[in-house]
Amino acid sequence: MIFSELKQAPRETDVAAFVAAKALPKSRQPASAASMARVVSPSSLSPLFAACALSVAACSGTGNKPVPIDQPVFPLGLALSPDGDRLLVGSSNFDFSYDSGAVLLANVAGIRDDLVAGNDPDTVVTDAYISAVRVPEFADRLVFTKDGETALFTTRDGNLLHEVEVDGDTVSCGEAAICNGRPNVLQLSGNDPFDVLVLSDDGTVLRGLVSHLGSSQAEIFILDRSQSDTKRLTVEVEIDFLRGNDTSTGVRDVVERSARRGLGATIFAGVERRESGVLVGVDIVTFPTPAPGRAASASFVRQDITTQIGTRSVRDMAIVDDSENGDALIVLLQNPDGIARFAIDDDAQLTLTVLANTCVQPLGLAVAPLNVDGVDVVDVTRLLVTCHGSDEVVALDPLTLRTTDAARFYGRGPYDVVVDAVHNVAWVSFFLDNSVGVFSLVSDGEPRLTPIGRLGVATPRPEDGRE
Repeated sequence: MIFSELKQAPRETDVAAFVAAKALPKSRQPASAASMARVVSPSSLSPLFAACALSVAACSGTGNKPVPIDQPVFPLGLALSPDGDRLLVGSSNFDFSYDSGAVLLANVAGIRDDLVAGNDPDTVVTDAYISAVRVPEFADRLVFTKDGETALFTTRDGNLLHEVEVDGDTVSCGEAAICNGRPNVLQLSGNDPFDVLVLSDDGTVLRGLVSHLGSSQAEIFILDRSQSDTKRLTVEVEIDFLRGNDTSTGVRDVVERSARRGLGATIFAGVERRESGVLVGVDIVTFPTPAPGRAASASFVRQDITTQIGTRSVRDMAIVDDSENGDALIVLLQNPDGIARFAIDDDAQLTLTVLANTCVQPLGLAVAPLNVDGVDVVDVTRLLVTCHGSDEVVALDPLTLRTTDAARFYGRGPYDVVVDAVHNVAWVSFFLDNSVGVFSLVSDGEPRLTPIGRLGVATPRPEDGRE
């Protein structure tokens, strides 16, 4: 099948040859329900998530113990403040051992500098987290606002969008003991909210978009900081991605190419198609970033990448700004695993230019623009990919998608990755060992991916070997 062939195939930059060698019709075979969730864990993991993956709103915390505030429990999403000094970590409480999930705040400015100077992967920082706020389970896709004073994220347990305030060394959700109600929480109509994209922010009014893994719509929302009641967080309009006779659709990832060179801003969405609840294909949907109040009239351009390259699922996407080679959309793929580079022309049309293998179960993707110190400062860009199934963090060349470096077996179940481009450091959440890894991206004036420490003691692997 194409799934096994892609995993074993050599890297190719000749897309036509790569696709021609595969029996594309076989790629239409249905995927299992377990492949629908972003955390595509090995079958030996707890079956609880498989049940919650399709209807997380039906799950609730069953533990009586207070959720820890000094170390995450099955960490998912990360967010780094614009200055690189504050890190937010989504503590998912995946197995419901505690009474809720949490979002933890770490002041990483001094920690980062000490770890870079020490350059010792065995260093463990046990007092990194200085504040926390309790939230429902499965906090993911955290994003800071441009002023670093607010963060937004979704929780799939309850279909909620959250706003938390970050004031120095404190993260809070108003006066609430748990962040699950108005005015800092918005109840969404779609199932399994996932990605959060900030479209505009003038300091008072923020406009953003939320995707849903279990629904065909995305919602454009408004955060009005001048309001302190139910008008603070509101839905402006819904965008429906249902295509023709599709019985169900899930919108996984959304990214925006900002306006430039006289061109308007454009949104790219990874839209998965399902028949009778089974994943059968994926489109990349392109449309102009809608002006306020005009989202319903947005015109879609769909590109069926299942027919084009055989994959049935996307896992993450990123825009690479490249004035020399042209802008590109980078897409992580699953079913089968892979990574693709699409050139973006002035009309926001996509052309597949590179298709390559990845490590097993790629989940997280980040663009890392590096400042490499040499005789002259040389700007280098790398892509960082986390691979949950093979315990790898991999650096790739963004033009060829060839691996330039990799860190293997430093942590179990790498999930999300964020980059501090000012200090050449990356942070990776390790889902299975309840820690966050820290990686230097430059060493001795050269791009090099090097583990230099972690936040929190890694939880030991279970004695029976199962996770």
